[in-house]
Formats: sequence, C-alpha cells, structure tokens
Amino acid sequence: MITTAEKSNVNELKELWQTCFGDDREYIDFFFSRRFVPENTFVYSLNGRAVAQLFLLEGVFRVNGEEYPSYYLYAACTHPSFRRKGIMGELLKYTETEAKKRKTDFICLVPADKHLFEYYSGFSYKPVFSEKIITVNRRGYSRERSIETAFPEAQKDISGFRNKNLTGSDCFLWDNDALKYAADENVFSDGGFICDGSGYALFRPDGENVCRVIEICARGGETRGLLNAVFDFSGAERLIINAPLDFETDDVFEVSNNAMALAVTERAKKLIEKIDGAFFGLPLE
Repeated sequence: MITTAEKSNVNELKELWQTCFGDDREYIDFFFSRRFVPENTFVYSLNGRAVAQLFLLEGVFRVNGEEYPSYYLYAACTHPSFRRKGIMGELLKYTETEAKKRKTDFICLVPADKHLFEYYSGFSYKPVFSEKIITVNRRGYSRERSIETAFPEAQKDISGFRNKNLTGSDCFLWDNDALKYAADENVFSDGGFICDGSGYALFRPDGENVCRVIEICARGGETRGLLNAVFDFSGAERLIINAPLDFETDDVFEVSNNAMALAVTERAKKLIEKIDGAFFGLPLE
C-alpha cells in the first residue's frame, strides 16, 4: 500500500533512511526537522511496515524564461530485504500520478551513479541537466583579493540573487528556505559556505588537498574573488567546480550529465523535447 507519510510514523521513516543510506541519526534528524513535509513524502508499506519511501522537495524549473512548478525527488530508497521486487517502480509511478493531480509540471532528480540513470530512464526520466566540471589548481592561479567571508545572514535574499544571476541557462530554482537548508546541510556535512554581496559558494572536501565547489554564483567578473576565498577557507590546492554550461572559464573542464527530469503534464511533455543542458545545481549530500 502506498500512502503519504504521517507525523506519527516519522521514527519508522528515519530508521528506514538509516538502514538504506547509513547516515547517522543526527544528520537524519536535521533533514526531518527542516525539510520533512508529510504530504510530500510517499511511503510504500507491507503488512503495516514501511519498506520504501521518497521525498518531494518543492521548486521551480525555469525553461525559456518561464517558470514551471516542479519537485526535486530526493532520498528514494527501499529496504535491502525488499529490493528487486518492483516496489520502487510502483512508488515512482504513484508519485507521477499524484504530481499530475497537483498540476506539477516536472519531477527532477539527481541519480547517484550511471546505473541509476539507466534505471530512471525506464520511467521516462530524461537527462536534460548538464554541468561543466572545471579543475582549478592553486599553483599558477591568478591571485586577486579574496572577498570577506561571511555566512548566510550576509545575503538575506540569496534565492533572488541566484535566480537573477543564473540567467543564461534553463535551471532549477529554489526558494530562500530551500537554499538556506542546502547551505546549512553542506556545513553540517563538513563542507563550507561563503557569501557576501558579490555572490556565494558552497564547497566540501573531495580528497586530500582537493575541494569540490558544489555551486558558485557571482555577479559578472567577481567569480575569482569567490574562488580565492574558497582556496583560503578550505586550504585546498585544487578545486573541482560544478558549474552551468555558460560559466566562462579558461581552466580545464569536461561536460557531464548530472540530473534528470520527468515531464508530468502535457505542456511539460512538449517542452522537455527541446530542453538540453539545463542547470540543476545544489544536489543535497
């Protein structure tokens, strides 16, 4: 049986999350205290026991300058004892039906590996999101004045800043609460967040002396100041930056598909055939 979640079974959902992903309880509690919405959480139960679940986080997919109500499908999981039985497939189909009832145009997700890209394509998800993966080495990097680092309070309307400056690409947009959570979640996971009037960057360690910049967003011409701040703050010798395809750089980069979208409504199905190289950004850990 598939239902939306109830506050009364939160502990059971947390236990299922921990069994499937291995995260510590503190991190799981952090998510549930900030982003858990019962009516946006779908649960597959057998004999009164939750065996699979997924979470829908509200957002907007901006395509050709128009904004379409969308969800980010997050933390989909099935208990190890119940995998390979088609349970997640049923949950995905049910979620699509519910999204259509709610007149939500797209469901987007970030597969963790190549196998999952293949899996979700079987449910009509398409890899319409791409990113530049840019490598920047500290040695030889043009040294410019680093910005003064600060934390989220320095940028009260970070979502407005992001939405305004990600203008060259179709992209997934978040409200301020979602962006604040993404920043806090990254810091909670031993990453960092720097922010001032010129922009912001989220980053986390990615190996010895390497730091991954999950997202960077700056006013034109001010990216290098932010990157210098990341070098200073992280102590890394090399940065690996996930950026939109229109991000200008003279550094070495490759292009990779990183997220997928399912067109739910009829208007979305017409649009999705024309979307290529959209930017997702800010996948949660």
